[in-house]
Amino acid sequence: MKFKSGLLALLILCSIGSQSMAETLHTYRVYSDDFESSAAYEAFVKGHPGVTFQSYQNDYSFPNVAAETFDLLEKNDFNFDLFSIDTTLYDCQWFMSSGLCADLSESEILQQALGRMHGPVRDRLMYDGKIYGIPSHISFNGLCWVAETWAAAGLTQLDVPTSYAELLDFLEKWAARVKETPEPNIRVFAYFDEGLYNIGSYTRFLTEILLDCYTIQCEYAGEIPTFDTPAFRELLTRTKAVGNALFETEPYVEEGKKTLLNNDPGWLMEAVPTYMIPARLTADQPLLIKGVMDIHLAGAQSEHKDLAMQYLEAAADYLGQRTHILAYMDSEDNDIVSPQWLKTYQQNGDVLYFPGPGPFPVRTGAHWKMRLLIQSFSIDEIHADTLILELDKLVESNK
Repeated sequence: MKFKSGLLALLILCSIGSQSMAETLHTYRVYSDDFESSAAYEAFVKGHPGVTFQSYQNDYSFPNVAAETFDLLEKNDFNFDLFSIDTTLYDCQWFMSSGLCADLSESEILQQALGRMHGPVRDRLMYDGKIYGIPSHISFNGLCWVAETWAAAGLTQLDVPTSYAELLDFLEKWAARVKETPEPNIRVFAYFDEGLYNIGSYTRFLTEILLDCYTIQCEYAGEIPTFDTPAFRELLTRTKAVGNALFETEPYVEEGKKTLLNNDPGWLMEAVPTYMIPARLTADQPLLIKGVMDIHLAGAQSEHKDLAMQYLEAAADYLGQRTHILAYMDSEDNDIVSPQWLKTYQQNGDVLYFPGPGPFPVRTGAHWKMRLLIQSFSIDEIHADTLILELDKLVESNK
């Protein structure tokens, strides 16, 4: 199926190549693979030798990347043939419903491609039953348990938390255990800056996970987060106590320590879904594994809509190897993952969830304020009541 759809895409590209001489596609990329540096581009230009690309590169170091994009929109300067957005920065559903994106549903190649994708991936590329985009990159963001260290500590899969509340249960027991019987070569988590490590480090780390789990579940349920609730307050109070206990009982952070937990994006792919701790507060909530996706789209006002669509048709069959594996249900064995991993992933792909920016979008003022509040809470500059109050204010101001 992959070969046939790829051949069809190339035949279409070649057949109309002579019609696309001296055309320029204007592209806008935001923290994603450039349109001119991919296998899809190579396939596209073979059929369109006269087409050039003029790229506007959003400066990702800009304090508020999304603000720059929306500034272009307000000035009516967002006139791109192809552009890329990322689920952590932008509300993809808003873009697709706003009239900025071209409806690509007429493409049989894209229809076939999305039909082969895992449901959660496909859902993020569509709105109101229409196709609008193709993934350019998929990755995971979350917390996983490290099987090797788990075994070294005498733990089994029965000890693995399946929610944030269960994570606190486990950490409370672990802190009590290492207080009585120290584990000098094992830490819960080791990816702290040695020079900045202090009593607030674990509290800060865990509180950010708590907020992530809470806001993701709220978005999935279609609810606006409200932090001033008894359940959230209880988990926040426990988080502070657990963070302090881990700092007091664990060996000092330094290189060479084995870790029970890991959130390194480079390692997460092998961990999904077997070793991931779901993004949920309690075990009775939906089981969700947090994903991140960059999406290529075509501009609705493009004067070269057909060319833009043909580029995306090529992109659908020339995804990066990792993204291809994560997007398509029928991906085949390769040298990146083991056959067993691939089988397990394909059986569990529907637990993926690609949340939007949420109430504290990364690289925005709200995000930095949220992190500063957590930092202050972690070192006792503010109490839980103040943190909850200020978080609710941030949510209200960003509606």
